[in-house]
Amino acid sequence: MINVMLVDDQQLFIDGVKALLNNEEDLQVVATATNGKNGILRFIEHLPDLVLVDIHMPHTDVIKLIVEIKENHPNTKIFVLTTFNR
Repeated sequence: MINVMLVDDQQLFIDGVKALLNNEEDLQVVATATNGKNGILRFIEHLPDLVLVDIHMPHTDVIKLIVEIKENHPNTKIFVLTTFNR
C-alpha cells in the first residue's frame, strides 16, 4: 500500500483527487493539508510515502515544505502540481 498526502489550497481539488486515489487498491490518502505549515505537521504525523503538492499556494512557502521533507525523509517521493502553462 502506498500512503499519500495531498497539499493544496483548494479543498475541492483535494476532495476530487482523494476520491480518485482511494479508488485504487494500492493507494490510500492518509493526510491532507491546505497550506505548507499544516502540510509539515501532517507529514510528520503520518509519514506518507508520496506527497502531491501544489507549487502555488497563497501564504505558503512550498519550496520550504519540499526541502524540509526531503532533508529529513529523503526516500519520500514528491510530485509537484501546477496549473501554470509556462
